[in-house]
Amino acid sequence: MTRRPISDEGFLKFGNWISKMSWDEIYKTEGTHSKASLLQEKLQCACKSYFPEKTSKHDSADRAYITKSIKTLILEKRRLFHEGKCEQARKLKNKCRK
Repeated sequence: MTRRPISDEGFLKFGNWISKMSWDEIYKTEGTHSKASLLQEKLQCACKSYFPEKTSKHDSADRAYITKSIKTLILEKRRLFHEGKCEQARKLKNKCRK
């Protein structure tokens, strides 16, 4: 699964970039479609730079809301249960449900 998370740092850097961006090239371009295409190209390039793609493995059997941290908790709960540490496993089970 590929996604492009928006971090606080990336958000601030993007905001700084767009506030200092020179619009002269867009103003000088002829035609509204050309201007829109150029702006879109600049925005996409900035988004790729400030919000890099992250790829993660996702099992087809997993639901969409199962994150890596939830999956880690589930695996830890199973390990504790198989080791006979049922009380600790129950605590993690409750944590997974929240």
